Amino acid sequence: MKIPSFKPNMRPKIYFAPCGIGLGHAGRLITIARQLRDLGAFCFFSTNGEAVNFVKSYNFPVERGPAIKYYELPDGAPDFVKTTTRPIVHISAMFRQICKEIRLIKRINPDIIVTDSRLSTVIASWLLGRTCLLVLQQLKIIIPHITELSKIRKILKKLLEYGLVACLSVIWRRSQKIYVPDFPYPFTIAKSQMHVYSSFYNRVEFIGPLIDITPEMLFENSSDLAIKRSFSLDNRPLIYCGLSGTIREKKVITEKLKEIFQSFPKEFQVFMTIGSKNFKPIICENVKIYGWIEKRTPLYRICDMVIHRGGHNTTSECIYFGKPMVIIPAPAHTEKIDNARSINNLGLGLVISQSHVSKKSLLNAINTILTTASFGNKAKAIRKQALKFNAVQTIIEHIFSFYS
Repeated sequence: MKIPSFKPNMRPKIYFAPCGIGLGHAGRLITIARQLRDLGAFCFFSTNGEAVNFVKSYNFPVERGPAIKYYELPDGAPDFVKTTTRPIVHISAMFRQICKEIRLIKRINPDIIVTDSRLSTVIASWLLGRTCLLVLQQLKIIIPHITELSKIRKILKKLLEYGLVACLSVIWRRSQKIYVPDFPYPFTIAKSQMHVYSSFYNRVEFIGPLIDITPEMLFENSSDLAIKRSFSLDNRPLIYCGLSGTIREKKVITEKLKEIFQSFPKEFQVFMTIGSKNFKPIICENVKIYGWIEKRTPLYRICDMVIHRGGHNTTSECIYFGKPMVIIPAPAHTEKIDNARSINNLGLGLVISQSHVSKKSLLNAINTILTTASFGNKAKAIRKQALKFNAVQTIIEHIFSFYS
């Protein structure tokens, strides 16, 4: 379906406000904003953390807001206790965020506000009576834990999780529409986090993952061989490793994988990106490690499998390209562990815990996937379902409906 155009002499203002933890939330909204900008809209961003410079790299105007501190353990696991036992600090930060959002919205005077997982923007939009569209992949907050819990602690954990849902749902429902960047059941990636409660039914729409490009749109006239040559790769089995997450979350696993891959057997070639622009590339005979590349999609097309952290966007991209996976989620990171579990249950890949990552465990997983036809066959079968969705177009058409 063709995306419509704005009326002549019309330049709508769209206000985007992604959560600034990691780059995934901002990346999703950038995919929408880039198309809207090409169609003549003015797109403004409000975010914080690492996402500010990420948005700037796409030449969008962006303003940095106050950040709510998110604590992590040395191994990259979420420090839930430290994060949640500083209520005064978080309440103060949230209040400052809301005030900043109100000031920005008044200054920009947007026609529509689009936010990704950011409470302060939904609250500010509601207080100002503005139209707010919400992108949300996690309706339910699952409290992380590493050690086995007693029965009493499990009950308390469940009660607290339902209490969080009840509190958050009051805020999320202030948005006019909730877009879930995931597939409908039974192919939902974040199954346990996206249990849709009755109070959300009329607002929630599963639209498929928000990714920048589909395989059909990519290098239509280029052969796989030409793409491989552009990356100085040959015809050996190619393993693409793309690491996502916060800086601290990636630190331990990045150092471990860099060492392992440089001792990998020559029968494989590995291309690894670590999500950092301040990194000197490491180029060996069969291993290439880069901090950042602008376009990852060609690598998805030519690789035989993908190793990643279980981030929702990366998982979705692998599904769109029909690639089996090895997932190494961060310890106690419930969202990524849940994504990894879904991929394992769907038969699309294998999971290795960070503490068990070694040259042997990785080679075993890689050889299992490459020599077992069912992984590739299931990836291609689910890919056919995935290609029925175009999440970016769905949201843009909804935005256009406000101007019709």
